[in-house]
Order: sequence, then C-alpha cells, then structure tokens
Amino acid sequence: FIQRARRGAPSRHIDTVRSQTDMVTDQHTLGICLIMLGCLMSAAGMLFMKQSSVAYEHTLKPWQRWRFGIGLLLLVVNAAAVDVVVYGIVPLSIIAPFAGMTIVFTTLLSAAGVITERQLPSRRGAAGTLLVVAGLACVSSFGPRGDGRAASDPSLSPAALSLVCAALSFGSAWLSLRCGSP
Repeated sequence: FIQRARRGAPSRHIDTVRSQTDMVTDQHTLGICLIMLGCLMSAAGMLFMKQSSVAYEHTLKPWQRWRFGIGLLLLVVNAAAVDVVVYGIVPLSIIAPFAGMTIVFTTLLSAAGVITERQLPSRRGAAGTLLVVAGLACVSSFGPRGDGRAASDPSLSPAALSLVCAALSFGSAWLSLRCGSP
C-alpha cells in the first residue's frame, strides 16, 4: 500500500524544482528587459550630452546646459538603479554581451533624428548593427545561464526568446527601411 501511494502521489520535490526554474526564467526575462531599457537610457544620455556640445549650449555656464543635465541624469539613473537591479537577478555572462545594444540604440536614435540631427547609417554601418543584434540573439538563446544548465542547452523561456526575436526583427526591418547610401 505504501509503495502505491508513493507512486501515485506527485512529488513535491519536482514541483519545487519546476517553480524555482520558472522563477529564474521570469527573473532572466525581467533582467533582459531592464538591460534593454538601460542600454536605451545610456544611448539617449550620450546623445543628449553630444547635442549639448554641438548646440549653442557650449557657450553657457555648466548649470544652464539642460541637455547635458538630462544626459547625465539618464546615465546616472541607469548606473545607480537599473544596473543594480539587473546585476542582482541576471548572471554576468548574459549581461556582458548586451553592452552592444547601446551601439544599436544609438544608431537607431541617430537615424531617427529624435535627439540629435538625423544621421542615417551607411550600408556597412547598418550591416554591422544587424550583426550585433544577431550576435546578441545567439548569446541570449544559447549562452551560459548561470543557473546550472549547460551552455549548449538552448531552452530559453518563450517570453525571453520572443523579446530577442522581436528586437532582431524590429531592428533589421527598421534599419533596412532607413538605411542610407554607402
């Protein structure tokens, strides 16, 4: 009777392992979203600081340079808040490759002309940006996890994989439409 009860009852250990795995996957998904937000904040901050030096603000006193102040604020908030949370929930092996997304966002914001004067990337620049995004997608999908799974285990949560695929699709479509002449 005891053997039958053990075989028929679900194991609490398996449920605990599944819930811990789901929690880690959810944390990684949140971390990747925050990494992307931080890279966007860094790109915008650097472009605001660049615009401050290009515009007439270089003749103003330091406390009157509002573009420089916004850029500095974005960089400080990213370093003091967003990065602190990300480093606590995502392994460094996943965080490090995403530094390349700052280049991608800087290219996109420059091409859109949102913060600075519009600067379309060359075909080579667009191709390089797409290679960075493709590399990030590969690292995010197949890179080391930090939670004990092998680096060759390509199982990524559907939410994180869809985020990476959406970023890759959006970036490639947007750059192909906006790409300037070589």
